[in-house]
Amino acid sequence: ENFFDAHPERIPLSRYGDLSTRSHNALAGPSQTRMMKSMSVDAINLKVKSQLLPQIKQPGMSVTWAGSAGGFGAGDSKKNTGNGWNRSMRSDEWSRPAVRATGSRHGASQRNRTGKSLTWLAADSPKPDVAYEHLLEDEEASYGAGPPSLWPLGHEAEYVCRLGDLVLCSRLREAYEVGFRGKKRDKPSATELLLGGTGDALRVRRTAKVETISCDICGFHLADADKPGGCFFYYCKRCKRSGRRFELCMACHGLEILQGEGKYSGRGLHPHFLRCQHRTLIRRQNLENAYPSSPHLQRVFCDLCGHTVVGRGANDAATRAMSAVGASGDGSSKYLSLPNEFYICPRCPDERGLRFELCEHCATTLMERGRGIHRLQGLETCM
Repeated sequence: ENFFDAHPERIPLSRYGDLSTRSHNALAGPSQTRMMKSMSVDAINLKVKSQLLPQIKQPGMSVTWAGSAGGFGAGDSKKNTGNGWNRSMRSDEWSRPAVRATGSRHGASQRNRTGKSLTWLAADSPKPDVAYEHLLEDEEASYGAGPPSLWPLGHEAEYVCRLGDLVLCSRLREAYEVGFRGKKRDKPSATELLLGGTGDALRVRRTAKVETISCDICGFHLADADKPGGCFFYYCKRCKRSGRRFELCMACHGLEILQGEGKYSGRGLHPHFLRCQHRTLIRRQNLENAYPSSPHLQRVFCDLCGHTVVGRGANDAATRAMSAVGASGDGSSKYLSLPNEFYICPRCPDERGLRFELCEHCATTLMERGRGIHRLQGLETCM
């Protein structure tokens, strides 16, 4: 007896009403609900029985169907009365002799059919490139820069700042106390804003009291110490802890958030390593050529080593190390401009909606590894 038959007053309190007649799918439409109401339990059982496979023929018996209207062996009951087999079996035991009668040949054919299906599926399943096979050995390994919330912002090379270190303020004294002295870069010039890039290595740092606040990316004036009003802005508490200053306006903070657009932030390997080939990567020299329809992108992280390839903090350490060496090696130029080249996958954005970038070092290393494996496979084939 159903619970709702014994307690009809509980039916309106149920989520689906009468569970024996209503659809158990909460997202089912009205047509499916009416169809489930019209189908009785007997009709459903008859439909299931009609889909059963024919039973295997016993010695001295003819093949009969389990889903026939007269039951198993209804048409051959007179033929099989001589051995008394049909009379000795109950209705719930008709399937047992069929299991014993399958034999090794039926089991072998079943395994062969299953093997063919698995072989067909394996032929269509994606195969990783030989250059990426060593990355699949460790299932718990984590590659890339991780989720955007953990990306280094590149304010300074001595420490790491993240998005969680940016604090929203509306007044200058909410960010910096009276008498605080911090080291801050000069505003970017109009030429630097026109040509793009951070230009952090070329901007002079000055230590002074905090009297005004301006955005370190666009140079927009945000607030004064003695004047009311001002705009909302973000300051970096990690830079403040180290005696530095870094502020952002609301628009530039939004651009920092958008840098993670299309980047893979899940656990494990990027889907590119499982479904794409290394030879399909394209070399790019800047983001304008790589993603012409996304002018807001200003940063590239390698999806293997996680280092910054393009963007703030990419050239600070290298520029300081070679500040006295010019392009010709004679020291005539104070700074050496380094090409921020990287490799992108043209298939991942279209097929999976994800960006994939590799730094030049990782791309070259994987390419050499793939060539070595192909060379060894060629030698084995010749032998």
